[in-house]
Amino acid sequence: MLRILIFSFFAAQLLAQQAQVTLSGTVTNSKTGEPVAHALVQVRRIGGQLANDPPVSHSAFTDAGGAFQIGELPPGQYSVNASKPGFMVQMTSGRPSFPTVNLTASTGNVLVTLAPLGVVTGKIVDQDGLPLIGVSVVALRAQTVDGFVQVHPDRTATTDDRGMFRLWNLSPAKYYVKASLAQTGDEAFAPVYFGGAHALDTATPVEIGQGGDAKTDLTVSVESAWKIHGFVRNFVPRRPFRFELLNGLDDVTTAHATVNTDTGRFEVSGVVRGSWVLRATQDSSSGEVPVNVAAADLDGVEISLTPPVDIPVAVRFTDAPAVTHPGDDDAETPGNCNVSLQSAGKLVDERAAAFKSARRTNTGMVISGVSPGQYALWFSVSEPGYVPSCQAHTIWQPIQWFASTPAHRRRPSRSSPLMAAAG
Repeated sequence: MLRILIFSFFAAQLLAQQAQVTLSGTVTNSKTGEPVAHALVQVRRIGGQLANDPPVSHSAFTDAGGAFQIGELPPGQYSVNASKPGFMVQMTSGRPSFPTVNLTASTGNVLVTLAPLGVVTGKIVDQDGLPLIGVSVVALRAQTVDGFVQVHPDRTATTDDRGMFRLWNLSPAKYYVKASLAQTGDEAFAPVYFGGAHALDTATPVEIGQGGDAKTDLTVSVESAWKIHGFVRNFVPRRPFRFELLNGLDDVTTAHATVNTDTGRFEVSGVVRGSWVLRATQDSSSGEVPVNVAAADLDGVEISLTPPVDIPVAVRFTDAPAVTHPGDDDAETPGNCNVSLQSAGKLVDERAAAFKSARRTNTGMVISGVSPGQYALWFSVSEPGYVPSCQAHTIWQPIQWFASTPAHRRRPSRSSPLMAAAG
């Protein structure tokens, strides 16, 4: 009996090996229909014939004609996926669309499509129609987080000798295209968005779909540029600085500056007329000062650097019964309140790349490493609570939360802008 079982087992294994099949097909560009060469194709079996069947996954690259062939596959149902830099998976109703194949015999002519990523091109000229060389162009990607719009720098480019630029590998989304110029000469222009706006709130977005492209030409007004001279205080000698010009919360431009790292004396050049906020940053310390540039250089500006600080947070629950565990001296309150801090503006860059979440301590909660600036508080409470109100004081005093507990939940909420300032 044992011999018959052993024979049957090996016979089944032999039959399974003999039943292996081949899958072949082509990868094409969904926009042009052309074959995609050197794309990575991966096939994965969806489930198995037996509970203990091992997972099956094979891959191959397409040839110059976009064709692929993968052999030695046991029969079954497979998903087929392809990938290549510069392309994305074809989306259907907002979800990736993977072909599935039920392999009972060798199968050919499987078609896999890849959508090319989007491209934004354009030309930047001055008021006389002359091309501008060396202009920095950035695509700011817009996305909605918990009902609030945020923008993130996605791609950057620089204009060539014809004033042309190209922003590529853009995923489907809305983008704001912004041009700026850090000049060391006598002329410059104020940062401008596609459509002519000088502020993000009034800028015109560009919609990029799968394989989409857009042309965003800009005409800018070049004018005389001026210099700002001054000193940085409370700095660490012989450490690098970064200077930025701010126009509101969302429009931040890197300023061209020279600094004596022994004395703190600086010169910022290429500044056009207008009201700005000049920010200096060294390591984790930063400082800001408002400046008004008229038709002359500006002297005597002082910026005091302030290290980041910690913000204590106090959470109070109302109308919630206290729960006391046997043997414990302290009562616990049901529910869980999460508090985070982020820039009050829409722009999320390397300075405010992510939420700063409050961490729990032995005495309550604290948000650590906050630089001076304007922020919004984000908060949520687990069931059955919600946050009806909050009170904010100076950076050195606690932010008080009042969380009541009706029998329903609220999605994460955001407070009005709060100012965090030193001292």
